[in-house]
Amino acid sequence: MTQIRKERGEIKPALEVYVGRAFSEAQLCKKLTNGRLFIVSAGLGLICDQTQIPTYDLTIASSSANVASRIVGKEFSRRTWWAKICRLGTNRDGISGLIRDNSAAVFCIALPSPYLDMVAEDLEQIPDLLAKKVRVFSSEDGRRFLPNSLLPSWMPYDARLDGPDSPIPGTKSDFAQRAMRHFLEHVVQRGGTNPRWDAKAVAECLHAMKYPSRPSRTRMTDSEITVVMKKEFKKVGGRASEMLPHLRRTLGIACEQGRFARLFRKLRADLESTT
Repeated sequence: MTQIRKERGEIKPALEVYVGRAFSEAQLCKKLTNGRLFIVSAGLGLICDQTQIPTYDLTIASSSANVASRIVGKEFSRRTWWAKICRLGTNRDGISGLIRDNSAAVFCIALPSPYLDMVAEDLEQIPDLLAKKVRVFSSEDGRRFLPNSLLPSWMPYDARLDGPDSPIPGTKSDFAQRAMRHFLEHVVQRGGTNPRWDAKAVAECLHAMKYPSRPSRTRMTDSEITVVMKKEFKKVGGRASEMLPHLRRTLGIACEQGRFARLFRKLRADLESTT
């Protein structure tokens, strides 16, 4: 049986623990709506951004901190993991419970496909009458994990959000949150109370936007990329959210998100140990 170990040490509000552009975009969306921000955490369940939490390193995406890599003896299921971790957290009924308890509110859910897969069974518990209060932001790949009741709630953002006409281009890792921000800043006024109207408004907004051209990037070994990142570390202020776009767009270096995260964590740890 999987045991969840309680982290020791300093605790902080979640908004001070999470970093990166995806979380920054989510915080901006909170300000735009004067709403509340909740985080789908692979280690802690569904938490409010004000919840006091320890610093931890755990994800269900592909990385060395993957939950599956730390479970021994049983086949890993993202959905089972989410159900169990929610029962141990502050929001025991997960996303569906939060929506049922706040039935007058409109909910924007921005998650990459692995996380939508993890919460899929939770989302199935959202009553049909409340599904129209939900807007979902994810890739086309993420859409396939939605229950039928929420398919109309998926907002049809695609690669044009990263094209030359986009006001907020970025990386795949922050696509969902950027789509949510674009919706709130540029589309929501054109939509309505029906998710199908909002989806149509998104499609109309994207219609005039061009798809990005595929850049040709230089491939490097892990050690070569680490040397480059060390050289450019101060230039990006030591921020992971700035380093990956800098590598890709400014320097033209190919580096997959999971690989980058692993290399950047090691580099930062090495730099900290020498200061």
